[in-house]
Amino acid sequence: MQTLICSCCGGSAKGKQWHNRDTGYGLCTKCVPFVIDRTAPEVMESSYGIEGIHYFAPEKEKTLPVPQEVKRSEFGCNNCLWNSIECKSGSKYKPAADFKDCAGKTHATCDSYTYYD
Repeated sequence: MQTLICSCCGGSAKGKQWHNRDTGYGLCTKCVPFVIDRTAPEVMESSYGIEGIHYFAPEKEKTLPVPQEVKRSEFGCNNCLWNSIECKSGSKYKPAADFKDCAGKTHATCDSYTYYD
C-alpha cells in the first residue's frame, strides 16, 4: 500500500498504484462516493482499479438499536417525541383502555396523543 495523491481533490489517498492512472495518483476515501455516483462500474474499474486494493470506500456507518427505554415513556406508553406523535395534553400521560396486539400481548395506551397525516 502506498500514499498517493487523490486525482479528484488533491488530498492524500491510500492504495496500490493502478496501471491506468498517472504514477503517484489514486482516489481518496472521501472522494470514492462522489466518483462512484457519476461513473459506470466498468469505467470505475478501468480508471481507478479494484475497490479494497487500489482505493478504499468509506466504512458503512454502524447503527445501534434504540434502547426500549427511549421508545417508551416513563409511564409505559409510547414516547411521544420518539414516535413523532403530537401530544394533546402537553406530554401528560392520560391512561386509556388497554389493547391486545395480534400476538395477544396487552399494552397500556395513552389517550393524550394523536396522529397527524
